[in-house]
Amino acid sequence: MLALPILCLLALASAPPPEVPSSTPSRVLTSLIPSQVTVTGFLSSCFRGAKPSHDPVVAADEADRNAPPFVREELDLLRRGDLAPAQSAWHDACATHIYPTGALAVGETGAAKACETCAVVSWMWLNQALLESSGDPRYADLVEKLLWNHLPALRSADGAVRRYAPLNGPGPSRADPLPDCCATAASRVLALAPSLIYATGPAGIYVNQFCDSSATLKTPRGERLGLDQHTGYPGREDIALRVRLPVDEKFTIFVRVPAWSEGPTVRLFYYAPQQATPGTYFAITRTWSDNDIAHLRFPSSPRWVPGTGPNAGTTALIRGPLVYVATGGAASGPAAVSTSEVPRRLPAPEGVLGPFYRVGFRSANGLTTDATLIPFANLSTIASDEPYATWLPTAP
Repeated sequence: MLALPILCLLALASAPPPEVPSSTPSRVLTSLIPSQVTVTGFLSSCFRGAKPSHDPVVAADEADRNAPPFVREELDLLRRGDLAPAQSAWHDACATHIYPTGALAVGETGAAKACETCAVVSWMWLNQALLESSGDPRYADLVEKLLWNHLPALRSADGAVRRYAPLNGPGPSRADPLPDCCATAASRVLALAPSLIYATGPAGIYVNQFCDSSATLKTPRGERLGLDQHTGYPGREDIALRVRLPVDEKFTIFVRVPAWSEGPTVRLFYYAPQQATPGTYFAITRTWSDNDIAHLRFPSSPRWVPGTGPNAGTTALIRGPLVYVATGGAASGPAAVSTSEVPRRLPAPEGVLGPFYRVGFRSANGLTTDATLIPFANLSTIASDEPYATWLPTAP
C-alpha cells in the first residue's frame, strides 16, 4: 500500500490555457499518434477496422477540396502561423453556424442534406489543430461534441460510411462504395480519432477527451508512462485516471474540465474533492507513483435547448456532450414535446450508447403520450429510411 504523506505533495488548480504568440507556427500541444492509444468500450466499435484511407492520394485531395471554404482558409492561416485571425474566424462561425452536435452548418440549416461527412471531418480536424496551436480547451469541447455525436453516426451497423447525418430527416444516407470525399474522410478520421484523447506539451501531459482507453508515452524525464481511463462516460459522470510508472516522478497532468459540467470535482486518494472550473484545464502537479489514481467527476443533467432561426418553435434535448433524437412516429407525428416535464432516465440496451430518456408529447387535441429519445450517436443503428428528429416541436 502506498504511504500517504501528511504534508501533501499535491497541487490542484484550475489552470488557464497556456499562452502562445499569434505569430508562431509551433504547436503548444502534440497529440499522441493512434498507435500509442488503445480505445475500448463504445467508441472502439466505431474505430474498429477503420483505415486511414481507401487511397491516400484521393483522401488528401478530397479532404482539402471538399472542406468548406472558410475551413480551408483557417487551416491555411494556421499553417502560416497566423493564429489570431484563425481564432477570430472560428468565433464568427460558432456564433452563427454551429449545430448542438458540434457540426458545422455552411448554408445548410434546415436543408435535407445537412452535416455532410466530409465537412464534419474537416471541421473536427480544424478544431484539433486550433487546440494544438493554442492549448485552449474550448476547441477540445467542440471536438468532444463531434466525437460523441457525429463520429459514431458516420458508420452503419454493417460498417458502411454514411454520407449525411442531418439533425432531422430519414436515416443517414450511405456513401458510394467507391472512394469519394465522404468515404475517404470518414475512414481517415475513424482511424486517427484515438489521437484526439491525449497530448503532451512543455508544461506536462494533457487529457483532452474521456473514454475507456489506455495510452503509452514518456514522462518529462523520459521514463515510460502509462495512462488508463476507466469510465462509463458520458453516460456516467465518473472517470478514474490511473498512472503507471516504473519510478516516482514529479510532473503535471492537465485534465480538461468540460464547459457543460455542473459542479465538476477532482479527487486524489482520500483527500476531499477539489472544485474545478468548467471550460478550463485542471492541473494536477505532484510526485506521481505507480497506480496513483485521480478521480474525476463531471455531473450533468438533461436540458432542453430552444431552436433559433429556421428552428424557432422547436427544442432539442441535450445532456453533457450528448444530443438526443426521437425516432419513428415521435419524429414524424404532429405531437409536440412537453418541456415542462422532467425527462425520465432509462438504461440503454447493451452495445449502444446511453442513457435513453422518456419524454412526454402532447397532441393538438390535448392527448398525451410518451416516447423514448436516444443519443444521436445511435443513428448508426436505425434503418436508412426511418424518420428521426433532433429538433422537436414545442408544446405550448
